[in-house]
Amino acid sequence: MLRSILWIVLASAGAAATAQPAPVSEWAASVELLGARSELGRTADRGQYGTGETIGTRIDGAFDAPAEADTSAAVGLSVERRLLRWHLGLATYWMFPVDWDIEVPLPSQQTVFNTFTNVERRMLLVRIGRHGQLRPNLSWHVTASVGPVELRYDTEYIDRAVPGLRRERREQREDSDTDLAWGLEFGLKHRLAERWTAGVSYRFLRSGDLEVAATASDTGRLTTELDDHQLALSLSYRFRR
Repeated sequence: MLRSILWIVLASAGAAATAQPAPVSEWAASVELLGARSELGRTADRGQYGTGETIGTRIDGAFDAPAEADTSAAVGLSVERRLLRWHLGLATYWMFPVDWDIEVPLPSQQTVFNTFTNVERRMLLVRIGRHGQLRPNLSWHVTASVGPVELRYDTEYIDRAVPGLRRERREQREDSDTDLAWGLEFGLKHRLAERWTAGVSYRFLRSGDLEVAATASDTGRLTTELDDHQLALSLSYRFRR
């Protein structure tokens, strides 16, 4: 009797082990379309404008550059490997330019100085995260990403006209820099077919510190931080090794 019970237990355990799927190494390639709200922090400078004196109701050379927001968009390509509940991959993104505009009153010179900058970003991110199933065709994922971002600046400097003294002056300047970007993401994916998956996700992304010359003659620097709140739509093709 005991031998029969032991045989039944061992047979059941063997059947359960056989029914348990072996770990599968799965790869996926994805394309993403993103819309974003881009937030610029307050702009900092090194006091290179004006005299700092109060003239009337304004401080000569004081920045009128509070935190501001702009809308943006991006396209991305990624590849990742999934093993059990973990995924690891690489992603590259190109983001449409964000406007960074600064106005500096100079009552001592009876004028206003403006700096208008378009900031374009290209980045390569390493992505790692966890995922799981909610339903047979619906899964969730949480992903952290980090990597270098190339910042490209196209800046126009405008020195407004002073009646009877000088005409308006405009100068153009292009520059670039590299910083470290990082992000956190949460999303859902729905299986459309055996190998095709559609997804939607929210991502917070920090693109590092922006920095441009304060004037065309490069007498100082302007800096701020750039954060994005992104909504991404993705289409993925899955394949197994």
